Amino acid sequence: MRSKSGVPGESIAIIGMACRFPGAKDVEAYWHNLVAGVSSIQPLPRERWVTKPTSQGQWSGLVEHVDSFDAAAFGISPAEADNMDPQQRLVLEEAWHCFEDAAVPLERLREKKTGVFIGTMSSDYLQELGMAGVTASRYASTGGFACIVANRVSYVFGFRGPSMAVEAACTSSLVALHEAKEALLRGECDYALVGGASLNLHPWKFDAFEQLRLFSPEGKSKTYDVDADGYAPGEGIGLVLLQRLSDARAEHNRVLALVRGTAVNHNGHGRGLTAPSMPALRDVTLAASEDAGFGLDTVSYMESHGTGTSLGDPIEFEGLTQAFRKHTPARNFCQLGSVKPNVGHLEPASGVASLIKILLMLRHRWIAPSIDVKTVNPLVDFDASPFQFARASAPWKSVREDVPLRAGMTCFGFGGVNAQVLVEAAPPDTAHREPAEQGPQVFTLSANSAASLSNLVEAWSTFASGKDFDGQRLEDVCGTLARGRQSLPYRLGVVVEERDGVRRFLAQAPQAERHGPRSWVLRVGSGVG
Repeated sequence: MRSKSGVPGESIAIIGMACRFPGAKDVEAYWHNLVAGVSSIQPLPRERWVTKPTSQGQWSGLVEHVDSFDAAAFGISPAEADNMDPQQRLVLEEAWHCFEDAAVPLERLREKKTGVFIGTMSSDYLQELGMAGVTASRYASTGGFACIVANRVSYVFGFRGPSMAVEAACTSSLVALHEAKEALLRGECDYALVGGASLNLHPWKFDAFEQLRLFSPEGKSKTYDVDADGYAPGEGIGLVLLQRLSDARAEHNRVLALVRGTAVNHNGHGRGLTAPSMPALRDVTLAASEDAGFGLDTVSYMESHGTGTSLGDPIEFEGLTQAFRKHTPARNFCQLGSVKPNVGHLEPASGVASLIKILLMLRHRWIAPSIDVKTVNPLVDFDASPFQFARASAPWKSVREDVPLRAGMTCFGFGGVNAQVLVEAAPPDTAHREPAEQGPQVFTLSANSAASLSNLVEAWSTFASGKDFDGQRLEDVCGTLARGRQSLPYRLGVVVEERDGVRRFLAQAPQAERHGPRSWVLRVGSGVG
């Protein structure tokens, strides 16, 4: 199927997201930690490295169960899975979660041209296997090289659009977003899976970065604090699904936000390869504003790269301030924060961690606080700047009633690449829709295995017992499950007339693990147990 050409003025919609970050197995847990001001940075367990124990005083934000993988669900043999970098494994799992969050079935993604753009930086797993003396197998090359992360997704799911790993150090995932946006506008793909992957699986990087004095001895990323002394490393996987807005509206897909402007540049020759450049950060922010078609005076939140160094933070702050001053002399109208104190520096995945934070803030119209700042660095003059430091959790308000919520995010890499992305709250969908079907609804769940189905029932039981489920229309929930999910071999279904019927069904769902692939359809009406 041929992709249509990009339309001038077309916006790019974000229609799905998924993540696994330190202390957060999914986006809901991530939001809970953000709004509660939780830091998920911890001392490295001594057993983290296979080849040698960790050094005392090393810290990181860690993802749980990085060694777990349901290989059979993706048609991968145990022998090949053992040789696959866990970054590849977790990206596959989170890609599936992202498609489900978007309610776009796999068949549709295969029918269209779906691109994959993943920010990466290194393959610690390959180094770890080498140091452990593991003999190379025929799966070692495709399993170990970081460049295969995106290609693996395209291969497993059968996608035929562009497929590339993007390596630009800490800006990798935002550069990947920039490339995906441009590919969508050029008509090279109809959907784009975008994100970043970073896992700390080998001690070499820790030892090398400590020599560069990049890490905080205290294990805290004290962004904009007078005592900032480096960052705490982190790890994670974050993904979003993009589509042209016109296509998203035509297919009735939910829109989380719009990608309005992106820009990428390099410092050029300067004080050092790893040193940030104030003029380059200013210029990339102005370029993103020009690409977006709106002024920075309409941006009400900025997510700072915020590496937590006494020199780097003021340079970034001044670059942002000078960019905003090209548009307005106004002071203190834009909230400024950083997610690094919560999860650590996710390096190639740091940009997508910022993006998903902003998407969640847009969903809730709420500013998550920035933590671990006691005394602001005197080289950062908030009072004379366009910014307020987002110390406290608070409602997110636009700069004016006629302007939607808008946010930006900055990343700069230690190789000199800078990226800026500007996003906007999704516009209201004014298209005519057929009224939702009333009366009894079919609630369906399916999975690849009995154990997975049982886990799905448990997850739905938890969700159905909360307030968020009460705010959903039963017709919308059942319609999404029926039309926006892949139909898998192990299935459960029930005919219900109200939400309590779903709760009762989940409480007494058949124990699927006792049987082979099969389906159940029950009827649970009002007042029927």
